[in-house]
Amino acid sequence: MAPALEDGWTHATPETDSLLRSYVLGFADLLRDMGAALGGRVHEDDDVVAVDIGSDFFLANGAILRRPVRDDALPGVLARLHRFYADGPGVGWMLVSAWPIPPLDGMGLIGHPPFMLRAPGGDAPPPPAGLVVREARDAAGLTDFARALEGYPATGTEVFADPRLLEIPGLRIWVGYLEDRPVACAGAHVTEGCVDVEYVATHEDVRGRGFGAAVTWAATLADPAKPAVLIASDPGQPVYERMGYQKLMRLTMWAGAPSSP
Repeated sequence: MAPALEDGWTHATPETDSLLRSYVLGFADLLRDMGAALGGRVHEDDDVVAVDIGSDFFLANGAILRRPVRDDALPGVLARLHRFYADGPGVGWMLVSAWPIPPLDGMGLIGHPPFMLRAPGGDAPPPPAGLVVREARDAAGLTDFARALEGYPATGTEVFADPRLLEIPGLRIWVGYLEDRPVACAGAHVTEGCVDVEYVATHEDVRGRGFGAAVTWAATLADPAKPAVLIASDPGQPVYERMGYQKLMRLTMWAGAPSSP
């Protein structure tokens, strides 16, 4: 029998085998660790990791495929996810896939956002006039982070004011202040292979002034020796391109409807 060939997604494959693998496994770890830190529920198996923190904020309830799943195996994965979220408080959730997958029963397509990469190194430009960027290191900083996250716009962000977030390995948060008002934010999850930039938001009334880019620079350079990756929106992509990010591919996001508690 011919030996099995490495495909980049076996149990024995190092996390750093590829940047995509580093991102996928790192984000799965972030979901798991967030659920554990904030007292949420976590589902984890060979195919998928899912978290339910019970908030109606979409980033608090999500799942990611941790390896490619054959089309004929997807219904089983989806059934496990539906059972998991049906046992919770009845919130909406999302599923992230780094690979194209066919339409999923009971799910709505969110879209195919760009996945972008920036090489290590470089220096951040000075922040725009009037903006002060600070790292959130305590409960007060995280309260401001939750207020800045409302810029998505979204409700339910108060779950991210919990100081237990600071216990998550590799997670760092920055908040941008305009006259002491938290108006922008970004986070970085530093893994073995990359810096995953998350939680980029700016309040609508101050957009277009470079505030989002300023906090994103702080997150991007959380570990300057490592490449940074992020999931962009199509409108936000040019902002990241000006920072040196390049679009590698598109991911897929699906929305799961709330289940009755």
